[in-house]
Amino acid sequence: MVDDLAQAYARAPKHVVFIEHDLENLEAGQNRRRNMWYAARNGGNSANTPMILIDSGAQWLEGAVQYDRVYKRAVDEALARPPQVQIDAYFQKSGATADLSIKVTNWSEETLTPGSGAQVSAILYEDKKVLHTGRIGRAVVAGGIGDSLEYGESGAYRLQFTNLAGVTWSKAHIVVLVEHRSGVGNAYESLQAAMAVEGVPPTATPTATATETPRPTDTPVPTDPPPPTATDVPRATDEPTATPVIHIDWRLYVPAVLRRFDH
Repeated sequence: MVDDLAQAYARAPKHVVFIEHDLENLEAGQNRRRNMWYAARNGGNSANTPMILIDSGAQWLEGAVQYDRVYKRAVDEALARPPQVQIDAYFQKSGATADLSIKVTNWSEETLTPGSGAQVSAILYEDKKVLHTGRIGRAVVAGGIGDSLEYGESGAYRLQFTNLAGVTWSKAHIVVLVEHRSGVGNAYESLQAAMAVEGVPPTATPTATATETPRPTDTPVPTDPPPPTATDVPRATDEPTATPVIHIDWRLYVPAVLRRFDH
């Protein structure tokens, strides 16, 4: 059913990404997405699968919902949300490592600060059926926006994926998100997402770096899941653009599915 939705949005065409994570194999930082789901629900230590996270926590669903109605309605509501930032992202791969150079321009009415949990995240996924859908998450990395990013200001950041042995790069994609806490408990929401382009960015390479060591876990459901955290990243400030121009890129929907669940 998820693949049917994905194909329908691709034919529209509308920019939607569906990524499946295996809750029994949350390697390479993927437990961050699971913890975001719990933060969005804001209570309880157990869950029904699939655990569906929409725009990093702007919406969430659980269990065997009606994909052609309930899930689609949630996705359509997310598509109606205007993007709040502009993202330009590039990556270069070398062996089992991929380096990302990211530029973020804030066009939201809210200043992005460490107190708002503002962060830049990246998810690497492959067009491959491992569980139930045709896309599987492989790794997640994030870095916090360590200082204030006001309206019209741009920041340059770098993230790095490591230990990517086994990734089939001809089938791989990297989606970059800017997220912050929505004000409801510890819940996050995505302000915008964009597909990273392989190559060198047209501007100078950022000097700020942030990496996250993969943290495998054998526990699919935490007893007391902590809110997602990220290491602050210093920002390299660019001159703000006079007129905001926002490119609508990708909305992100991340169903995490246990192996024993059958659509």
